[in-house]
Amino acid sequence: MPNPLIPQGVINRVRSSIDFPNFPSLRVSASYLGKEGMSISFSALGEPIPTMTGVATSPQPYAMATFTVHLVRCQALASLFRTQIEASTYVNGAKLYTDSSVLGDFTLRDVQIIGIEPINLNGSNADFILSMTGVYDINSDMWNL
Repeated sequence: MPNPLIPQGVINRVRSSIDFPNFPSLRVSASYLGKEGMSISFSALGEPIPTMTGVATSPQPYAMATFTVHLVRCQALASLFRTQIEASTYVNGAKLYTDSSVLGDFTLRDVQIIGIEPINLNGSNADFILSMTGVYDINSDMWNL
């Protein structure tokens, strides 16, 4: 039986942040995030192609990443993002620092702000929720021809 007392590690919620190298004024640190912080998901890491007796694999060289940022809208950073959206939704690259130094960080390219979630204007929360998408390079071994 494996050791049931394996240390579980530490999740550091104030480690979560995002840097936009081409737009340093848009840097998001934990102090600018609502309680929900940030989340990220990835799609299409590979494609199983059905065959007569199984599947052929077709790895993708990149995955589309979608991430959500819960900014505090009563802080100036929310206004900076609104101004950026009005000028251009394309912000080029981004580096997302996760809440776990063990998991590590994600570097994305071709990042674009794709949406603003509904804004609750009844004074009951402070969220200004942005959705963004970008390219996450994966399967680097496939280039070793």
